[in-house]
Amino acid sequence: MTEQRHSRSGLHRIYYRGVAGVRGDLGGSNNWRYEVHGQYSRSIGRYRSQQILQDAYDSGYFQTASCVGTTLPVSGKQCIDIPWTDPFFLRGELTPEQAAFLTDWEEGKTVYTQLTGEATLSGELFQLPAGPFAVALGASIREDKINDTPGDITLAANAWGASASGVTAGKSLTTEAFAEINVPLLADKPFFEEVNFSAAGRVTNVKATRARDGVTDSDNGNFTYKLGLNWTVTDWLRFRGSFGTSYRAPALFEQFLADETSFTPQNRIDPCVNWGGNLAAGNISQRLADNCAADGIPINYGGGGISATIISSGGLGLLEAETSEAMVVGTIL
Repeated sequence: MTEQRHSRSGLHRIYYRGVAGVRGDLGGSNNWRYEVHGQYSRSIGRYRSQQILQDAYDSGYFQTASCVGTTLPVSGKQCIDIPWTDPFFLRGELTPEQAAFLTDWEEGKTVYTQLTGEATLSGELFQLPAGPFAVALGASIREDKINDTPGDITLAANAWGASASGVTAGKSLTTEAFAEINVPLLADKPFFEEVNFSAAGRVTNVKATRARDGVTDSDNGNFTYKLGLNWTVTDWLRFRGSFGTSYRAPALFEQFLADETSFTPQNRIDPCVNWGGNLAAGNISQRLADNCAADGIPINYGGGGISATIISSGGLGLLEAETSEAMVVGTIL
């Protein structure tokens, strides 16, 4: 178990991990070996921050009389009058009562768990002139879970000037089968002290399930492979090369993220900002420029001091796995 602690407004994390397994030899002349193991890990992270309360901030909007005696609608605090225009207040000299009214602390928690099991069998199938034809087979299963619960202020969207989000929770089940061979092609020859060919393949199936509604998404039959050649010329010179593919399913946060808000300036998303310059640069179409002009927007409109609320969420059922290809060649002296 490991434990990490940071500042009062930072992070406190506890991590557990346990591994158990068996391995052994099956006997015989072909060096058959087996290994079976399982692992469980759990990470608990608690994060704490101080927030300005949105409903406390809103209590001063269009205030024409004292709010004392009323209750804030979200935080439930008893309202007090804030001297918004007082010079001392404006430069941050708040009384303890004012600070307690306007701000509060919240704590969120993120829990990750992982349970895995794997079994492998390896040995030699038969002998070739240059050495044994070796093979390895295996299968694995892994369950990953996430449960991220923000603090009550964030869940209630009551943090002024900050994002709001919901509970991010779900799990994925990954099953895999794999095989690998190593084939000695040449050995103990002039300029071919050793030449080996290797090949490996893996099939991966992933099923993801969102906790809040039970919606699932499966991505099955993903095949990746790697081919390699290793040529030992002499005891001091070796060439090697490989070509392979890889696969990565979307991560838990990428799939299950609950609706989360953020803010972006108007000039980043409003197509009518500087529409004349953007039209000349080919960044917008003539039709869009005509629409901006028809609305009476100046050709060099710079945008206002406002922002837009952006909502992001996980892409379960929409995100596709990442794939790649890689070729590597090298020389070893």
